[in-house]
Amino acid sequence: MQLMLNFPRPLVSTLLCGIMLFGCKSTETPQPAPIASTIKVSISEAGAPPYDLNEARVVSANYQTGGSSLSISGKLNNGKQLLLDFSRAGTPTAYTTNALEGTLDGTTGTNSIGATTYNTQTRTVTGNFRSTFPVVGEVSGSFSGITVQ
Repeated sequence: MQLMLNFPRPLVSTLLCGIMLFGCKSTETPQPAPIASTIKVSISEAGAPPYDLNEARVVSANYQTGGSSLSISGKLNNGKQLLLDFSRAGTPTAYTTNALEGTLDGTTGTNSIGATTYNTQTRTVTGNFRSTFPVVGEVSGSFSGITVQ
């Protein structure tokens, strides 16, 4: 058995075009919301006024052994990912770091200087840093009261 519908072709074409034009709505692709910072890091780029590093967080921390270390990541206002790796070099005071490797979107900074101090009573870290990157220039900043275990 064959079912035959006899609709005029122009009517069918008009209906299909109308459905395609008015039945589909164009919507913008939603952009992912920024991740809220879990710590506060004040940062300045090339001597500009400081601002809070975006999406700042502690990646790792170790102040329980002789090899103190701290890694912090976040995004600059231009969206570039900053990673600060503080470590202990030589024989500094216990619960401190005195060396820094900074990377910006995978590019290692030059003239990097940084230090942190861990307070064993409050279990918080304070620190400061400075590193120079191509295009962006010198990035410097500080933080205090970051809780680590």
